[in-house]
Amino acid sequence: MRSLIITLFIFTGFLR
Repeated sequence: MRSLIITLFIFTGFLR
């Protein structure tokens, strides 16, 4: 379930 954390990181970078 590490993909969820990676997706969150990418989402945060995208929002920025």
